[in-house]
Amino acid sequence: MAGAEIAVRLAQYAALTLLFGLSAMRLYAPVEPMRRGLTISLAVVAALASLAGLLLLAALLAEDPAILLSPSGTWSMVTAMGAGLAGLARLGLLAALATIPPLWRPWPTRLMSGLALASLAWSGHAAAGEGALGLLQLAADSLHLLAAGVWIGALAGFVALVWPGRSVANAERALSSFSGVGTACVALLLATGLINLFADTQGRPLTALGHSAWGVLLVVKLAGVAAMLGLASLNRWVLTPRLRAGGRPVGIRLSLTLEFGLGLGVLLLVAILGRLSPLGDG
Repeated sequence: MAGAEIAVRLAQYAALTLLFGLSAMRLYAPVEPMRRGLTISLAVVAALASLAGLLLLAALLAEDPAILLSPSGTWSMVTAMGAGLAGLARLGLLAALATIPPLWRPWPTRLMSGLALASLAWSGHAAAGEGALGLLQLAADSLHLLAAGVWIGALAGFVALVWPGRSVANAERALSSFSGVGTACVALLLATGLINLFADTQGRPLTALGHSAWGVLLVVKLAGVAAMLGLASLNRWVLTPRLRAGGRPVGIRLSLTLEFGLGLGVLLLVAILGRLSPLGDG
């Protein structure tokens, strides 16, 4: 069941990241509004993945997949934990977003997809915290998810903008507009990531990271983020100015595609890390 759980988590992270990040692009870049078909498709994928996640949660809590044959038993398992209640709220938001036309406008889409993305914090280690530190970690993890959504969603939009046949001028303007937003996202990711790391490790030495599968994968994730930062710097300081000066878009197209691919890889690692015990036996 581990493979199914990771696949469901990845589908939720990817669909909600793209839904929120793409819908947020018009706030800082001169791009067209997100198309309704794409909004509906991503909302449906995220909703189906959320439903599958709730069913998996019920089976895991009951330690018996047969619980799914009992609607009342499944409901009692799902509503017994914060992760289940958050999942129900997320499913409701996405079902509404996928079926109610007035919600397909930019602001409702941003708000509802942002709430749905932030609710994923309750399905990770942040939900296990207690007291003030637990609340701080939940808030930090929610902001971490939103910042990652803006960054990775923007990358998907930029890859589409630099695709062959698209206007190079539009791509250059959008990339230039993202520079300040991207810096803010990185700062927020760093601050919230440090809070999460302290809470997850409970203040124990970072050298202990190498003794667990969670720690090793976390290091790999951080290496992936570092590579994304390197490509982002290359895009901002070298390739975007070159594009502005009339250069060919081949270089930035390759760089953005690679950065977006790394972003999806990071989401996969996050999906795996969420089901491993920090500094535990893996």
